[in-house]
Amino acid sequence: DSLTQVYTILGTPVDNSLEMVVWNGFLGVSFDGLRCASDVKVPKGKWVEAAFVYNMKGWEHHIYQDGKLVKTCKDQPPYYGENNLLFLGRSAEVADGGIQPWRGALRHVEVL
Repeated sequence: DSLTQVYTILGTPVDNSLEMVVWNGFLGVSFDGLRCASDVKVPKGKWVEAAFVYNMKGWEHHIYQDGKLVKTCKDQPPYYGENNLLFLGRSAEVADGGIQPWRGALRHVEVL
């Protein structure tokens, strides 16, 4: 697939207020539309380990790729979504403002 596509790893099904994605070939996370994206490309056709960590005390997103910190975004308010549902591999329907579902396999998934 093209690296200009956006694919959801994890997202809320109703309003996209929480998303963990690959944006144009880079890992990213969004709380209520406020985005944080890595500067390190995800290699096409290779497995990578991704971790998205939120520091509530410091209001920071940390994105890890293959065990290495690839991005820290500061001044990121906490996510207080009212909808407790999360979809693995997709977000809201594209017609409702969602983005493309994940294409391919996901393995060793943990949500802590």
